[in-house]
Order: sequence, then C-alpha cells, then structure tokens
Amino acid sequence: TDERVAGLRRAYADFGVEFDESLVMPGEFTKASGYELAKELLAGRDDVTAVFAATDMVAAGVLRALREAGLRVPEDMSVVGFDDIPLASDLTPALTTVHVPHEELGKEAVRLGLRRADTGAEPVVLGTHIVVRESVAPPKRPAA
Repeated sequence: TDERVAGLRRAYADFGVEFDESLVMPGEFTKASGYELAKELLAGRDDVTAVFAATDMVAAGVLRALREAGLRVPEDMSVVGFDDIPLASDLTPALTTVHVPHEELGKEAVRLGLRRADTGAEPVVLGTHIVVRESVAPPKRPAA
C-alpha cells in the first residue's frame, strides 16, 4: 500500500501537480470499503474527476457508488484499479487497471524461499504495466 501511494505522489510530482493529502482515503481492500469511501468522497468534494483505487475490488465498490450517485464512468469520473484481477474486464465499464504479474510473483516467491535457506535473498522487483480499458476518459486537449 505504501508503495502504491508513493507511486501516486511521484506521478503528481512528475507532472508538477500539487498532491492533496486529503484525497488519500485509508480503508480495507474490499468492495464494501470502496463503495463507502466513494460515497464519503462524493459527499465532501465536487472537484474530483478521477479515482485511483488501491485494488480492483475497491474499484468495483467505487463504480457502484458512482452509478448510484448518477455519475457516468468515464464521462463524469474516471476510475483506475490495481491488480488486474479477472473480474476487472467484466465490470461495466471494463476497468482500466495496473497489471500485477501474479503467476510470476508466486514463482519468484518460491525461488526466493528456497534460496533464502542457503545464503539469503536479494530483493526482486517485478514489472507492472497499465491495462487501458473503458473506465478512463481520454485526456482533454487544451483550448487553442
């Protein structure tokens, strides 16, 4: 979780945008938590145009809350998840998400566990990538 939030902060910094700490809303990694946090966000803010959920399950709850509030995704609010679970492509709209190589992660965990018994293991960083689907609006072009 800390690394996901740190990545979000880096992205804001890379684009020269001030990071608003009040938009980081801690919760459980569940659909119910995403739903409740999105309702709280909508009740307190009218200037938010995108949600980056900590997991795809949280994003599923966010999508439900947005539907209930009468907001359209991605026209009114963009939503991005994290994990690329199989359900992500079945949501409506299909969820844009960060893909985590779960199979490779499992294999590497076994390798590290076996090597640790011998000499200790160095940290391993596995690559992620974004899977663009339907839940994010295209960037707005500046007026000419």
